[in-house]
Amino acid sequence: MLGAAIGLLWAPCAGPILGLVLTGAALQGTTAHTSLLLLAYALGAGTSLALALLAGGRLATALKRSLRASAWLRRALGGAVLVSVGAIALGLEQASLARFSLADTNALEQTLLAKVPVAPATGAPVVAASQLHVLGTLPPFPKGAVWLNSAPLNRDQLWGKVVLVDIWTYSCINCVRTLPHVRAWARKYKDHGLVVIGVHSPEFAFERDLGNVREATRKLGVTYPVVIDNNFAIWKAFNNTYWPAFYFIDTQGRIRHTHFGEGAYAQSEQAIQQLLREGGFRNVPTGLVRP
Repeated sequence: MLGAAIGLLWAPCAGPILGLVLTGAALQGTTAHTSLLLLAYALGAGTSLALALLAGGRLATALKRSLRASAWLRRALGGAVLVSVGAIALGLEQASLARFSLADTNALEQTLLAKVPVAPATGAPVVAASQLHVLGTLPPFPKGAVWLNSAPLNRDQLWGKVVLVDIWTYSCINCVRTLPHVRAWARKYKDHGLVVIGVHSPEFAFERDLGNVREATRKLGVTYPVVIDNNFAIWKAFNNTYWPAFYFIDTQGRIRHTHFGEGAYAQSEQAIQQLLREGGFRNVPTGLVRP
């Protein structure tokens, strides 16, 4: 199913899936399981690509009946490609995709995630913000890690504060679409006991470049502390498997709430408010942000 879906678009997302299978083979050895996974993925991708090729061949045959229409179509497609290249070169496509989301896929994604047993060991997402159970503890940040917008932070400095850890990467559109809410939370509760920390765990090689990350955080308006996690040390410490992933930590360093992917913004903000009140902070703002 993954192969067929990716084959229809053949987006860069094909790479991480292949990488996941090949990494499993490298860590566990070449087994029948990994071989069958790779074969199934290849068959799915090949099937949808073959269907696209067949449909494309029929379309080309139909267009040959009218050379004038074919010429205009090629010109239109060429123009669209040039416009797309210009938008990407100027960095406009990310902002456009973030602003003009055509569909909210969060409900479907959460339904699928609930059926796949890959939740982190820290526990499953809490259903209600009023029931914030202890799911684990905040792991230490690696010594020597590069921090943006802040001097390096450690658990001792964060004791007594409510902390929101956002594991993200700057070219992931799902991460980008959550940033307006994260930025709004950081501003609204900054003076009321909340510390927002972005953990930048790269998905692609170009996201490992510190200069790229600096430029992206500037363009995206990320002013809260961001720690560079190129070696996935923090990702592994949280036993994380998602972009984006939100971990809500109370004033005693305990993970009390999690959310993965987009959506559930009201529930997340209510969790922040509850943890601030539990931590003894007064005059905690109410209501919900609407970025």
